[in-house]
Amino acid sequence: MPVNDFTPYLNSFDGLAPFDGYVEKGFLIDFVGQRTDANFRTIWGVDPETSGGRDMQTKLPDLSGGEAWFEYFNWVAAAKEARSAMLDVAAEMLEVSAADLETDGKGNIHVAGVEEKSVSVAETVQAGTFQFGKTIAGRGLFLVPKSPQDPETGESDPHSTQAHACTVAEVEVDTESGEVEVLSLKSAYEIGRQINPELVKGQIVGGAWMAIGHTLCETTAPYYPTTEHAPLDFLNYGMTGVAEMPEVECELLEFPSPSGPFGAKGVGEMVANSPIPAIVNAINNALDLDISDIPVTPEVILRALDAQAAGAD
Repeated sequence: MPVNDFTPYLNSFDGLAPFDGYVEKGFLIDFVGQRTDANFRTIWGVDPETSGGRDMQTKLPDLSGGEAWFEYFNWVAAAKEARSAMLDVAAEMLEVSAADLETDGKGNIHVAGVEEKSVSVAETVQAGTFQFGKTIAGRGLFLVPKSPQDPETGESDPHSTQAHACTVAEVEVDTESGEVEVLSLKSAYEIGRQINPELVKGQIVGGAWMAIGHTLCETTAPYYPTTEHAPLDFLNYGMTGVAEMPEVECELLEFPSPSGPFGAKGVGEMVANSPIPAIVNAINNALDLDISDIPVTPEVILRALDAQAAGAD
């Protein structure tokens, strides 16, 4: 499990942003301002809209579960630890106890009840490095709390949280060519709390596009288990394009999770999952078929229709 670091950096162009360098799966990956969002700036007591930094809302709001989920918890813990280190430096600068300090959400640290006795977050970070020789940084590691099992029923909660999805698909099938056109996808997703609404919208539309491809054409082995006619590169790999995108409608239900970071649950992979059975079921309903494998290519549909006609005879 990766341990994430949170170390702020300052420059004259971008203001305050984090630097994340961590080792994961044997690779050293450095991100400068690419794995943070407004929540971490809020933890630090700076204005998410004006504090600068490169990309304020990027990967983490995805929260699809698994690795990204734990990384988010790691980041929250690391940011809080770094905040504590920052307050320690500010306490030395203001000659007060760190316990008496608070942030105003606008990039300043002041003594509680005495706002005029303050120092900015930027000045504190600079002083930590150049005046006191202290690195303002934090590390975070999240472990899922143990869920005891009920000795009588065996009930337990093996997951920290679950998101939910439901999709209805409308399709049109050409019974002569076997071609399928997805006319619309209407979904409801219960995702906890939205952290980045614009990214949530983009994730849903992108997931719909991926789901259509998985359902209708994408495969690396069209005649599995043989490798006959398998695509050798992306030039020959069947994928949906912009012209195949249908109308995508979605309702979001927000029931914040007490165990999720800032109430979030997730809106990652599931938006590419629920449309798949919805599209297949819509095809089956339209043609009175029972196709259960994907991709549902024109060939699959025509063969199923032939078998249906042969059975009727």
